Amino acid sequence: GFVGEEGSSSDSGSSDESDSDSDTSAPPVIPHDQTPRNALFLRNLPFDATRHDVFTAFYRFGHIEGIFLVKDRTTNISRGTAFVNYKTEEGCRKAILAAATRE
Repeated sequence: GFVGEEGSSSDSGSSDESDSDSDTSAPPVIPHDQTPRNALFLRNLPFDATRHDVFTAFYRFGHIEGIFLVKDRTTNISRGTAFVNYKTEEGCRKAILAAATRE
């Protein structure tokens, strides 16, 4: 059984589980909210842009779970790029559509 699983009996045996894992193991299941389809990569941002600036520009398209501004490791200065992670893929779609239809 799984750690913390109540009511699992020793009859199932961990050796059976490990045998089935090695023979027919499926790829690990990644929760939907962690798939790359939920993230936008932004470039050409002003170097002084803040997480709040990015949030203000993108929150209207969907629930934002995180914003990561890419900074130079040695200088700690922004590199002008960022990632916006939405809770759902729909937020990304709406942001991309808005950018594509903007004149």
